[in-house]
Amino acid sequence: MENKKHIQQLKAFLVTTFQISEDLWRHQEPLLKVHAFKKNELLLEAGKTCKDAWFLTEGYCRSFILKDGKDITTNFFQPGNYTCDYHSYLTNTPSTENIQALENTIGVSLTNTDLQHLYRNYPSYNRYGRLLGESLFITTHESKIQLLSKNPKARYNAILEKKPWIIKKVPQHHIAS
Repeated sequence: MENKKHIQQLKAFLVTTFQISEDLWRHQEPLLKVHAFKKNELLLEAGKTCKDAWFLTEGYCRSFILKDGKDITTNFFQPGNYTCDYHSYLTNTPSTENIQALENTIGVSLTNTDLQHLYRNYPSYNRYGRLLGESLFITTHESKIQLLSKNPKARYNAILEKKPWIIKKVPQHHIAS
């Protein structure tokens, strides 16, 4: 029953945000899996291929890279967000970043294999995939621009402005990286 609650949260998000039809949902729902991650557990490790996209229903995550032995946070995710290394997920190539649970976290996943099955067999699913892909692209692009164009203090202030929940949920050293 607990898993059903998380799957229903995803359904509510998809219906509200992307107007996914009941028919498409019936085809997607059996392909979904609910995962629980413990605090500090990696959902994805750099060097491994991202096979799943997770919709977070509980908990907070961050993505980060290691550069010259230094841990650099690239983004933060809260319930109601998707998280994955979208490039790795789509191209089936090793990820360049890690995704870490910052607290006990629950996510509902769809594998890329299952996503491709939905695209092939239900053409109207392509609209949903395009809209979600656009959303993930925008998030990734904004994060990249922040990292490349702003100094750490400006990034810190921008993060707090766009995602005020971070100050309560994320350790200071992750925000400052």
